[in-house]
Amino acid sequence: VFADAPEITVTVGSGLTVDLARRLNAVCLIKGLRDGADYDSEARLAAANMLYAGIDTAFLRCAPEYAFISSSVVRELMRRGGRLRGFVPDAIVDRLQTYRFI
Repeated sequence: VFADAPEITVTVGSGLTVDLARRLNAVCLIKGLRDGADYDSEARLAAANMLYAGIDTAFLRCAPEYAFISSSVVRELMRRGGRLRGFVPDAIVDRLQTYRFI
């Protein structure tokens, strides 16, 4: 998805995200929000991350037309053989369709 953006690094880790962020010398986590419910839970995590690791969090709102999309919706489409285009980035549709969900 970010192949054309060399300034963006995608990293996989285990454990707490803030611990990985500290190891990478990050100063801020960026979180996407769909609605007020997302904000409520993410704001609590952001406060804990600041207290625990001194790492700030920036929130970005999604476009309204994507606010209903969640991993649960995508998994349900995959389980039932639904169309994924428009629900996930085009760059990963083919890869996701190779997974089998029961």
